[in-house]
Amino acid sequence: MGSIKELYNNNKKFYNRIAVISLCLIAIGYFSIFMQNGIYFKGNFYKEKVEGEVYKYKLSEDNYFTVNKSDDMYIFTIKSPGEMATIKVEEFEGRYTLYYPENKIYKGEYRDGRFYNEDGGFEANIYFPGVNILNQSFDEKYPKGFVISTIERDGLRFRGNGEGLFLAIISLVMGVLGLKYPKEMEFWGSRWKFKNYEDVELTDEYLSFNKVVSILALIVSFIAFALAIIKT
Repeated sequence: MGSIKELYNNNKKFYNRIAVISLCLIAIGYFSIFMQNGIYFKGNFYKEKVEGEVYKYKLSEDNYFTVNKSDDMYIFTIKSPGEMATIKVEEFEGRYTLYYPENKIYKGEYRDGRFYNEDGGFEANIYFPGVNILNQSFDEKYPKGFVISTIERDGLRFRGNGEGLFLAIISLVMGVLGLKYPKEMEFWGSRWKFKNYEDVELTDEYLSFNKVVSILALIVSFIAFALAIIKT
């Protein structure tokens, strides 16, 4: 029985195609996860799903938000472990009236990504994790700006961060090209220096080193893809 190296050399085209197809499938899988619309709340990503006229933002089966419009009223439903509540929101000519639980009513405007109370003061759109949640009222746990931005889909974001995705793409491309075209990558931008470029051969030592570097680039790309997905 031949060695692994001989087996690879005898079926090089087949294995190269399998490797390229596998990398493409992995990349497509990462992109399909990354390119998801949704909102961030408490550092978690809630994926958006449209079910008829209802917009659902789901973290898990028992942790999600839904937005439904009934006549002139938005129904913002909150479902989290141990909690189920509804906030009703009316909008008229850019002004909002929010009906929170416990008969709390708030009025104001939403502009430039902020909710402005009737007195002109604005409130943050986000939940503050540094505040003791046991001492928070319902409207502090679910800020008015957050509710309106979700209803208006103003807080919609792609999952993960763009910097991590950019690093992952660059590393993936460099790794694949390094494995597939080691000679072209080594002499990128300097082919003109050689009169007989086609006759230039790379040493076995360099080819082995190039494979290691290219594989490391692929590993970095996969790690970067993962971090781009889970990091907020």
